Amino acid sequence: MCPRPADRGATVGTEITDGSPSPVVRPPVEPRVYRQLFDRETLADYLRLSTDTIDRLVKASKLPCVRIGSQVRFTLEDVEAFVERNRTERPGAR
Repeated sequence: MCPRPADRGATVGTEITDGSPSPVVRPPVEPRVYRQLFDRETLADYLRLSTDTIDRLVKASKLPCVRIGSQVRFTLEDVEAFVERNRTERPGAR
């Protein structure tokens, strides 16, 4: 048996057209997740590096990027993972 629309989290309402009510089923709305994206200039400022260094890290596959057409973007998660991978302990640091 196929579940009714209300069982799938859809909302059911009534729409009135021509003076007569007709049932309307709307699919559930998924919450949108927006990710922080940096362009290369903003990322360079954030990491206090030059854009040339950012380009070299991307070319060496050390810094993951997202390509959107000819644009290059970087997710905050990838940037934080890159920083963690490259973190070094100072000798004598506690």
